[in-house]
Amino acid sequence: MLKNTYKLYIKENYTSENLLKYALKDYANIDKYEIVYNEYGKPYLKNIDIYFNISNSKNVSVCVISNREVGIDIQYKTYKESLKNKVFNNKEQELLDKSIEKLYKFEELVNKFFETDFNEILELQSRLKEEESKNNTKKQR
Repeated sequence: MLKNTYKLYIKENYTSENLLKYALKDYANIDKYEIVYNEYGKPYLKNIDIYFNISNSKNVSVCVISNREVGIDIQYKTYKESLKNKVFNNKEQELLDKSIEKLYKFEELVNKFFETDFNEILELQSRLKEEESKNNTKKQR
């Protein structure tokens, strides 16, 4: 089994397309490629066993290239600091910031890795629990 290898590229003032082109050339000396999309809209390289994912926010683009499935996301986040300061004390603000950041990162990971959104996974989990509960009820009879 191949060891997981990846390389991360971060550039300012690059389009995602130009960064991908640069990264593929650097990582695997690939000049010519075709991008195709799966049924969830995730991009792949046609007939090439190298995986990539790109994201951008404001003027920054990121690209990760790997020999395995991979995903990445960046977001420029803004919020009204003044409102947060009025509603929460310092300790609560710190906890809120950390919690939101962790939740957001987890949701993005789920979206990128499982090619679905977090709500769909929660709904599936709920249906599985309902089914399990029904099965346990039937066994007890």
